[in-house]
Amino acid sequence: MSNPDTDLNQAFQQAIADYKYGELDAAMSRCQSILAIEPDNYAANEMIVMLYAGKADYPNAVKHLKTVIQLNPGNADALNNLGLSYHYIGSTKNAEKYLSKAIENNPHSAEAFSNLGLINIAQKKYADAEAYLKQALKLNPKYVKALRLLGAAQQAQKKYTACILTYQKAISSEPNHESTYLKLGKVYTKQKRLNKALIIYEKLLLINPSSSDAYQSIGYIHALKHQHKKCIKYSLKAIKHKPNDFSAHNNLSFSYLEINEISLAEKHIKKALSLNPDSAEAHFNYSLILLLKADFFRGWKEYQWRLKHKGVKVYPHDSSEWKGEPLEGKTILIKSEQGLGDMIMAIRFIQLIKKESVKLILECHKQLIPL
Repeated sequence: MSNPDTDLNQAFQQAIADYKYGELDAAMSRCQSILAIEPDNYAANEMIVMLYAGKADYPNAVKHLKTVIQLNPGNADALNNLGLSYHYIGSTKNAEKYLSKAIENNPHSAEAFSNLGLINIAQKKYADAEAYLKQALKLNPKYVKALRLLGAAQQAQKKYTACILTYQKAISSEPNHESTYLKLGKVYTKQKRLNKALIIYEKLLLINPSSSDAYQSIGYIHALKHQHKKCIKYSLKAIKHKPNDFSAHNNLSFSYLEINEISLAEKHIKKALSLNPDSAEAHFNYSLILLLKADFFRGWKEYQWRLKHKGVKVYPHDSSEWKGEPLEGKTILIKSEQGLGDMIMAIRFIQLIKKESVKLILECHKQLIPL
């Protein structure tokens, strides 16, 4: 007669072998069979947690982590993993609860402090996140995941100098991590240190010559530098590696428009809009193409998207927007939103409104008041 404990142990040893050889479905099946017979089998519960987490099946990971913790309440690693799993299923309160318990049981857990930083970043509590991540790095200065998260928290707070140093440390510790280069390049671009950003993206291409994000970012920087032929060159390389790269198509449209290649500009902006129909920037760029083609009906309609475009500053006002209704006996506020030249060019159209009995208030740049 076989010994049930021996049989379960053999089944678990086989599950371990399956796991080592990458036979994850077989390992999962064996663990499930063990737990069907012995639900409180500690080792099987621990392994099945790893397997469910590997599949991003966090609800089932939570279920088995609770069993692990019930069997061993002081297991700081299990408490940490339970907190992280709750984060992934959107239960922030439980995530914070179990990560705090993990730290109570192991005050030296850099991972638990780092995960609290992650959760606070998700809640946009960037200062709190920074404090947790600095504690994680105090416990483990070479913890690269915490360095990357700290850089993100500092970047969100516009602490660009500190953020750059943090990302540089992360790259020194893990030189082949692509997203860190992209984040560092983005910070340099935000600071208008465009040559620094180019160096970072070129280093990334040495690591991964097929990085569409690096090509797209280099193209964007050349567009900012008004080097439109270079922007086109690198943006085309981006879409060669990633045909549906929205930003690359948008960059191409902008640069083709700047060198008066209207049909190519229209081709790429249409592709960009098919990939991201809600992009205010892409709609705004499309409006410029349509207006150049004298397609005024569609062009002015698309031009309304500028009001949602982050590059156009239109300060809000309590009054309602004019939709073209009669203005007899009313007051209208005309606001400036772009440059001096645009204001001077457009001011003549006020005559069309002045024909009606309307009180007109004009907001303009300080430099235009004497005119």
